[in-house]
Amino acid sequence: MTVAEPLKAWPMTLNTGRYRDQWHTMSRTGLSPKLARHREEPMVEIHPDDAAALGVADRDLAQVRTAQGQSIFRVALSEGQRRGEIFTPIHWTDQNASGGRTGLLARPLVDPHSGQPGFKSTPASIERVTTQWRGFLILRGDEPVRPQCLWATRITVPGGALYELAGNGDPARLEGLMPQGDRVEAMDASRGTRRIATISEGRLGGVMMVTRTGLLPSRDWLIRQLEAEGVGGSVLAARGPGSQPDKGATICVCFDIGLNQIVAAIREQALVDVPAIGKALGAGTNCGSCRPALANILNQATQETLHAAE
Repeated sequence: MTVAEPLKAWPMTLNTGRYRDQWHTMSRTGLSPKLARHREEPMVEIHPDDAAALGVADRDLAQVRTAQGQSIFRVALSEGQRRGEIFTPIHWTDQNASGGRTGLLARPLVDPHSGQPGFKSTPASIERVTTQWRGFLILRGDEPVRPQCLWATRITVPGGALYELAGNGDPARLEGLMPQGDRVEAMDASRGTRRIATISEGRLGGVMMVTRTGLLPSRDWLIRQLEAEGVGGSVLAARGPGSQPDKGATICVCFDIGLNQIVAAIREQALVDVPAIGKALGAGTNCGSCRPALANILNQATQETLHAAE
């Protein structure tokens, strides 16, 4: 076997590690709704140039393979990712996801002197995974369920859990996960969309929304309904009267500030540095662990503004 042959089979190098707000297998940190919603799914981070060459796009599902094993991850494009390498987090197990199993991928090598595992340089490949539908499930309570589909991840939220879903075939089999209660449904055959909710004595027991070709609503308002009273059939609209815009992925956990809020403030208030973001929103002014992310968001928003002005 020549040196070129394994490189052709494994064109990328896999680096593994932890996310900012998680520790080990999330047996404790994963129980915190604030920490869990910073990174809701196990992502494979890849540079945009590598992604284009390998046929994967942002938010795709992708199969990461090594000589040791394989697992599915959500794709996240990152300009900060070194070309020729991909990164996956160590935290997800089969207790909280159907994929994201980084522990299956790394080479069983250790440093001969320190015994440190070689988790930072495993030859790997990445390939796009296609699905026929995608959706989500929100359930009251902390009793976990196991959705039988290609992709399912569990995220702790106030009052219950959010499951991100994707798969092939008929998603109707997942309806058995819905709790007891009065049931309301809405369907759009043209988009292959179905929305189902169960309500008992004005309290939301669960809601499931799936689509084949359409868009999915924000989860935030629906999650808040787990702790609300007087919930009715209008919950299927996934928004209330005068409801706030989607705040986006959580960036500042301390003050629950989302990506969309930060980007809007940068543009509307012409913010020029991280301290200015902190003064405007509070983000980054407590523990400070989100400041590097704020700097990256600021740089990207600034570059987009400059390109738009050209």
